[in-house]
Order: sequence, then structure tokens, then C-alpha cells
Amino acid sequence: MSKIEVELTRILTKIAEAKCIKNYKVVPDIIADVGDGFRSSFYKGKIENNDTGEIISIVIKMEPQSTGFNFFKIYKNEEVFYKDLLPAILALQAEANIEDPFDNTATYYYSETGNINVIALENLSDKGYKLHDKMAYFNKECLEKIFKMYGKFHALSFVLRKRNCELSEQIHNQYYNDIFQYMVKSGKNSSILKKAIAAAYDALDHDSNVYKDLEALSENCVNLFIKASEYKGKYWCSTHGDCWSNNMLFKYSDNGQVEDIKLIDFQLARDGSPIYDLAYFFYSGAAKEDLYRIDEYLEVYHETFSRVIKALGEDPGELFPFEALLNEWKENALLGVFLGIYLWQVKLLPKEEYQNAFSNPADKKKPTAEERNEILANLLQKTLEGDKFRERAKNILIQAFEYGIISKEKIRLD
Repeated sequence: MSKIEVELTRILTKIAEAKCIKNYKVVPDIIADVGDGFRSSFYKGKIENNDTGEIISIVIKMEPQSTGFNFFKIYKNEEVFYKDLLPAILALQAEANIEDPFDNTATYYYSETGNINVIALENLSDKGYKLHDKMAYFNKECLEKIFKMYGKFHALSFVLRKRNCELSEQIHNQYYNDIFQYMVKSGKNSSILKKAIAAAYDALDHDSNVYKDLEALSENCVNLFIKASEYKGKYWCSTHGDCWSNNMLFKYSDNGQVEDIKLIDFQLARDGSPIYDLAYFFYSGAAKEDLYRIDEYLEVYHETFSRVIKALGEDPGELFPFEALLNEWKENALLGVFLGIYLWQVKLLPKEEYQNAFSNPADKKKPTAEERNEILANLLQKTLEGDKFRERAKNILIQAFEYGIISKEKIRLD
């Protein structure tokens, strides 16, 4: 057995034993897939129950071979979500017997953090779930469903915080809430962010007021990003964190309609404004015409949020009124603007190009962490120079400027 096969067998065995399956066979798949987020390797495996014939299909996410990145914090965040937060909000929901409940996560099976960092979940692809085309925009139907889904999730978090402040505080204290700041403070990521924002700014009409007023945006974007990620408001909730399209799986009907959505990858889960989730997926997935429908989508979100809050016996006007939601968007959507622009360069990079660049033939020396960073930077630079990125990034900046999220005054650091 190879080292990875031994490790996968060990994990699958632990899951089988935890489920009290006595007579079973584990079938690890040692062929890895690399995620588009560049932070994990994915393996598959199965547990066959020899007594019942049941087959449990599992996906195992593991930290990749050395990349120079500290993976403990992000795997710990995901473990806290699945082991502590999710059971708490689902119990809250079950007690109220909520109609159309939040059930938008995969079944959690196992995790380890420390010497090895791993998360094992149900393999949703075997149930017909698939990724959205990362290069394509979300359509209106899809955007509405995502806003509704987060409305449910955030509502449960708001009520948990109100009713069980001690538990919420325990979860908050376990999260590494500084991951966004930590990531962008690295030389590699700060450079990638600055290049993306600079390319977006350059795509603007150079004679426009937007271009003239946002002159300092590129230079100040790293510090502005850090500031935007440090929530100072009062409408706290638990957030998904890394909610771009590749961290959502979609199940479609025969006629192509979205039937269900599952959220995956809670490695950047933390506490903050609900706008952190909403603006992130919105600006990294909405077409130009939908960017200008944001008020409509916020209404959709708040209607679902309010329905769940009321079903739990609370007052949405007290916990998070609609006027506060609109204000929160203008005050806290800047993080989503930056992340949306940052993500479009990743989304427009063909996965095959990334995988081919890091393929490791037997006669080729494995690249060092520095070499990997340089390869990635060169690949992303190609997308920054493309018309698709420039058009999408430009649209985001213009809408954010017109909506009051970005202004000459707001991007000053004094």
C-alpha cells in the first residue's frame, strides 16, 4: 500500500467504526483532485456494509503537500463549524419544526486537525450534485435561491446568539477570525490582490468620475481589505466565509432548474456581518444587469430571514430590520467587492491550465513553494489581461461606486 492509501484506509475505518458498522469493507481511491481554490487535495472512498449492502460514499479533503501555507487554522475553522455550530442551529430549527428548513450542508463524518488536517464528508456528486460553471454568471433564479438559503442560515445564527450567548461565544472563541487578514498580509496574496484591483481600475473609462475618484484604490487596497474584514457593527452572525460558486454544489431537475444547493468548504467560517457572505457570492457571480438589482435580492433575502426568525418566535425588526440590512450593505459590502474582483481572475483561469502547470512527471523535480507561487502568479496574470476579466471587474467597481460602497472619501487611509 502507498502512504496515501494507508492514510485513506485509516480514515474510512474510523468512520465505519464511529457508525458502529461491524462487517464492512473500505475502498479508498488514491487519485487526487485539486480544488480551484488551490488550498486542498480531494480524495474519494467508500464504505461497504456487508450486512445490509449499504454503500457510504465519502469525499476526503486533505491538506496538500507542502505549499508554505499553515493549514491548521482553516481546517480547525471547518471542524468547529461541523462539530459545534451546525448541530446547534439544526437543533434550534428542529425544535421549532420550521417549514422549508435550512438543510444545505453535506453530512459530516470525520475530521482531524494538528499533525494531519483532514475533513471527511458525504460525496454529494453521487447524489447528482455538481458544480456551477465557474466561468459563468449565476442567473436570476439561482441568485434568488442563494439569497434565500443564506437568509435561513443567518437567521438561525442570529437566534442562537440571542438565546445561547454562552455557546455562541464559545464557538466564536474557537474560530480563527483573522484568516482573511492573515491571507492577504502574505506577500503572494497581497500582490495578487493589488494586481487584480489595479487591472480592474485600469479597465475603467479613464475620463470618468469613477476613475478620477478611485485613483488611490489600487495602492490602498490591501489595507482597505484588512479594514473591511474587521467588522465593527452590531449585527453579528456566523458566516460561511468562502462562499464563491465552487463552494456550492447544485442539483438540477431534468429541465435544468435548480432543485437544491449544498454549501461546502467552511474553512473560512467566522463571525461577522451577514453582508460578508452576501456580497462575496454576489460580486463574484452576478452579471451586470443583476448587480443593479441588488435591492430586489436583499428583499428576497430579508423575506426568508424574517420568515425563519418569526417561526423561531423572535422579531426580525428587533434582530435585523430591513433598513439595517440596506445600511450594512453600503457599509460592509466592500470586502465582497474586493473578493469578487479577486475571484474572477481565479474563476476565469481554466482548471486544466492550473493542473497541467503543477503536473509532476517522474523525471521532473517537484516545484518549491516559491516556484509554485510564481507559476500561479503567471497564470493569473493571463486572466487579468483578458477582456472577460476586465469587463466583469469594471462592472463591479462602477456599481459599487454608484451604490456608495466605494468613494473617494472611503478609500482614504487617513
